[in-house]
This record gives sequence, structure tokens and C-alpha cells, in this order.
Amino acid sequence: MRPLVESLQDTYPYHYSAIHYRQGDIRKPTSEMGWTEYFKYKASVFSPCTASDHVTLMSLMACALREGCVSKMSESGLLGTQCITQQCRTITKSLSQECVSCVVLQGGSLAGCSPNPFNSLNAMNRPGLVLMSKTPMTSPQYVEYFPDNEMVTERGYLEADISGVGKVVCTHMTALFDVYYEYDLHFDNFTVQQAEEFATLTRHLAGADHLLMGDLNTGPQVAGEGERDLDGEGEVNFLRLTGQYAYQAPYFSQDGRCTYCTDNPLLGNTTNKVIDHILVKGQSQSVTNIERTLDTMLPSGVPVSDHYGVKAEVCTSD
Repeated sequence: MRPLVESLQDTYPYHYSAIHYRQGDIRKPTSEMGWTEYFKYKASVFSPCTASDHVTLMSLMACALREGCVSKMSESGLLGTQCITQQCRTITKSLSQECVSCVVLQGGSLAGCSPNPFNSLNAMNRPGLVLMSKTPMTSPQYVEYFPDNEMVTERGYLEADISGVGKVVCTHMTALFDVYYEYDLHFDNFTVQQAEEFATLTRHLAGADHLLMGDLNTGPQVAGEGERDLDGEGEVNFLRLTGQYAYQAPYFSQDGRCTYCTDNPLLGNTTNKVIDHILVKGQSQSVTNIERTLDTMLPSGVPVSDHYGVKAEVCTSD
């Protein structure tokens, strides 16, 4: 994140994430520290997995071997992860959540997760979210959907009031994998978990007008031509968003091309979907010129992401 915000500092000087000290500063500036705090900061090594986590990981590996999870991992990463989190649940829960997330998201690798004195500032932005703005943000905050539970993949949202834009909510909802692998939640599947995330978001915002942005991992089935012929993804949750929760989805009338597409060389999927959104709640913000972006190829022959983006112009009623 540090090179990201530093390279874009001139355009987006205001930024915030779950691990930010405050808006515009990932870490507390050393100029604001006392001598004791400064020396403790410089002497500390921050990493997702601690030294004690490494000892626990050895026990977890022994459990995974005993329960046959390693062989399942070679068959399917999802099945292997489910085996470990379910059959070795007690050991998994004794690890820090940062460590679990880091190791799983790196396919079982400890690279980047371990203490490293040469890379001492290695905190993990577990939800993977960051808000970046050209104008100041008021009261930015990060909110977890399930703060009382540990998760393999933490889910939550960033919320801020942005000057000239209004209230913005940035989130990454649960992906709808066929195999359910969370070890401290009690949902039947990821579709039900995702529905609870949307319900929690709606309760927390209490009807406030806002833009809901991000990879929502849900979208409608649409009969169309080419890139506008869309397969649904967790469509029941998307219909709840545009029905019960009264979000507007102007992208489909103004553009409607897939954002998760068969022509993306970083993917192997066989259907086109729109799961990346800018949705509008209420009447105080209007969206125009909403369209797909980040869909051109780099000189290497691939786009910047396995998802294409969505951009829009926003006008506020005030």
C-alpha cells in the first residue's frame, strides 16, 4: 500500500484503509512520537504471523497431514482449506486472524507473512480495501461485518463523507465459492453469508444516502448481445439490493458490459458477469456517464486486473 499511495500522492492526497493511523497517514509520523515511542516503533517487527504463530502452524500442519487435508489440497485448494479449517478448527482459532488470512490468501505460503527484520513494517490490510480521494474525507472509518468472529477472509467496508461527492461506502463482499471454509461462522454457504453482510451494511447505514462501490460478488442475469449477455452471480442477493434495499444500478442502462469477462486473459471463466458496481442509495447523489474502465491491455498483453473497473461522474443535490 505504501508505494501505491506514495505514487498517487499528487492526485489523491487523501486516503484511508483499515490499517491507516489516520486519513493520509498509514502510520503515525515519527515526528509526532516521543523518544520512548520512537525507539519501540523502530525496534518492533510487524508481520501477519508472529513467532508464536509459527509454532502453532507446525501443529496445524501435523493436523492437516493426520486428517488427510494435504491430499485434498492437491485435489482442490478450496477443499483443502475447508478440511483444515473444519477438522483442525481448534488449532486454527489459536492463530492470529492476520496469520490465517495471510497464509491462506498466499496459497499456503509463509512468504511475506513471517517476521522479517529487513521489512519490519509488514502489517496486513486484511479486507484489502483502500479509499483514495482528491478532496478531503470526513470521519472515515472501517467497519467489520462480523467483528466478534474470526475469518479466513475478513469482510467489512470503508465509509467516508467526501467533499463534493457525498457519502461513499467501499466494500468487497464474500465470493460465492461452492465450498464453505470459514471456521468461526455458522452459515450454510457463502450466498447466505453474503446476504447477512448486505443486511448488516444496511442496518449500520440506517437509510443514509450513499454510493456503494466495489467488488460486490453479485450481479443479475441479463439477456443481451456479446459482452452485455450476462450470467447471474448470487442473483438473489442482487435483486434484494435493488428491491428490498432500494439501490439504483444505473450502469446497466448506460453501459452494461461485463466486468468479469471471458475475454480477460487472467481468467478462465466461460461466462460474462457484472459483479463490480457503483450503486446509488437515495436522491442526494446522482450518477452520470457511468461506464466500464481499466479494460485495455498493457504492453504485456494482459489488463491490470482480472476484474475490469467501473467509473462514473457524481453530482450532489447540495
